[in-house]
Amino acid sequence: MVNADGTVVGTSNGEYRTDERGFIMIPDLDPGGYIVQEVKAKPGFLLDDTPKYIEIKDHRTYSLEFFNQPKGGLVIVKKDSITGEPLKGVEFKVTTSTGEAVDSNEGVTSSNGIYQTDENGVIEISKLKPGTYIITETKTLPNYVLDATPQTVVVNANDTQTITFTNTPKGCLLVKKIDSVTHAPISGVKFEVKGYDGCDYPAGTYTTDANGTFKLEHIPSGCYSIMETQAKDGYRLDDTAKIIKVEAGTCKEVTFENEPLGGLLIKKMDSATKEPLSEVIFKVTRTDGTVVGESNGEYRTDERGFISIPDLEPGSYTVQEVQAKPGYLLDNTPKTIDIKDHKTYTLEFFNKPKGALVIVKTDSQTGEPLEGVEFKITTANGELVPNNGGLTSTNGIYRTDSNGEIVITQLKPGAYVVTETRTLDDYVLDAPPQTVVVEENDMQLLTFTNTKKGCLVIEKVDSVTKASLSGVKFEVRGCNGNAYSADTYVTDGNGLIQIDHLPSGDYTITEKQAKDGYRLDNTAQIVNVEAGKTRKLTFENEPLGGLLIKKMDSVTKEPLSDVIFQVTHADGTVVGTTNSKFRTDANGYISLPDLAPGSYIVTEVQAKPGYLLDDSPQVITVKDHQTYVLEFFNQPKGNLVVVKKDSQTGEPLAGVEFKVTTATGEVVPDNEGQTSTNGIYRTDENGGAATRCCK
Repeated sequence: MVNADGTVVGTSNGEYRTDERGFIMIPDLDPGGYIVQEVKAKPGFLLDDTPKYIEIKDHRTYSLEFFNQPKGGLVIVKKDSITGEPLKGVEFKVTTSTGEAVDSNEGVTSSNGIYQTDENGVIEISKLKPGTYIITETKTLPNYVLDATPQTVVVNANDTQTITFTNTPKGCLLVKKIDSVTHAPISGVKFEVKGYDGCDYPAGTYTTDANGTFKLEHIPSGCYSIMETQAKDGYRLDDTAKIIKVEAGTCKEVTFENEPLGGLLIKKMDSATKEPLSEVIFKVTRTDGTVVGESNGEYRTDERGFISIPDLEPGSYTVQEVQAKPGYLLDNTPKTIDIKDHKTYTLEFFNKPKGALVIVKTDSQTGEPLEGVEFKITTANGELVPNNGGLTSTNGIYRTDSNGEIVITQLKPGAYVVTETRTLDDYVLDAPPQTVVVEENDMQLLTFTNTKKGCLVIEKVDSVTKASLSGVKFEVRGCNGNAYSADTYVTDGNGLIQIDHLPSGDYTITEKQAKDGYRLDNTAQIVNVEAGKTRKLTFENEPLGGLLIKKMDSVTKEPLSDVIFQVTHADGTVVGTTNSKFRTDANGYISLPDLAPGSYIVTEVQAKPGYLLDDSPQVITVKDHQTYVLEFFNQPKGNLVVVKKDSQTGEPLAGVEFKVTTATGEVVPDNEGQTSTNGIYRTDENGGAATRCCK
């Protein structure tokens, strides 16, 4: 800020800095003309250096407003062209249209214009001056093709532009080598691979692995020459070159075949499914009996069912199976083959699978599988049947699994006898054996069922109310040929006894002890229990005679506890063990069960505090098997409240003493006479004196 004549204002060469609110305050300026000009903008904003003139007059404060435009921004995004995944670490150079390198942070941080994408595949450059920028990819990831074409973008003030670049993965070449007859992979075959027709990929030698393949990854796009240079022993070399074009982002596969030299190919299959059979052993000899190879003439089929014997001399050979695959019948019929030079001959052999037997065990009612049921399996002549083709001894004993099954494979054709020897504790044994004939390549299914043992439920109820009775003892024993031993059972809280897993047969049930207050019914009942069924018997007990006394408030009819009654016979003799005295419970009841028939006198002898005694006796005649109810009522006593006040203000007066007597002059104590006050009462802080005193 300078005066109109160019002299600076203030003590800092005329320079001032805006505060956090964007203000500069300059007080006490002399009247006159002043020029104000922005000389440095805030980072990220464009400088506005247009000066402004203002005339200052005495005693006034003037305002000048200046505005800055934000600089622009640039976002560079790098992705895989196929998957769209972000690519980290790709390098770009950013320059202006005149070729100047764009450094970061408005040039404060030097980067020579070189930036690398972050883990999100992004480069963000902010605070760019408006103008044209050129973005060029300078280095990509090793497995990708460089996207060398630059992109140009115009960035304006207060504007962010986004530029997207994609990289395509380099190509891939898979070379596969197989036998021309069996199509089995061939390892150890050497190839030369080199660039062709303008592709300068250097020549290299590669060898097929155990899978008969080798793979070249991340190779540049272009044409390649592939030529076999060394075949595997026993195969004819195929040195015909193949030209393959590899494109970025794709994997090219090429297959070469080798013809085996004169030899023999043995193939072993399942006679039914034609699936290959491994682990079958053959013996190969010449017609004069000399063995072939180094293992006494024996060869084993691989997982594809093949035996390959290359490089055989011309002549006649005999091939015979000497060991079948477990689960199959041996076919030891020999075959003869004449071998001639440069040809491979194929012999096919088939095996018939042995038979199988599946035993299924289920619950006869629910159909649910039963685990752990034991069976014995023999041949028709009584020989035990071991498992796993005879390799695992079981003594002919098998148990059902969690699915209720026994599966026995590799059975020779013939008749088999299956006998259940032990079942579960809760079930009846299915004793009759079953016979089944198993043929070769045949699976037979046998189903056995077990029925659960029977169940007996005994119910005990009150003959009048039908309510269940707990604690009643019964004896249960077998009868009519049933050897089930006698045992004692007690009814539970629901008045029930449940006896599970009972053998079929007849049972005698006899009540041995009744519940208190009930007459014993010792008449025996006989019931037949069948497997898989539940039988239920109900017994009733007659209650003895009784008396129920009920005490209530005469006004509210609410029950009254702690009221004492005296109960005597009509002749005055006491009832019970408490001198004929009985107290009502929380529900206002006194229950006297098991009373002998006769007349009884019931008299209230002590009321509940706060109630008037009702000592009028009631007489009741009790007969056998019935319960009688007597109801008594008490009237609540009255209350007296004395209030003392100031005659003018009406305010309550505490501590004023009163004497309370009856009309006959008797003093009135508190708490129904239990607390002596000599009839003297004092008013409380509310000016009141209260007593529950009065009949």
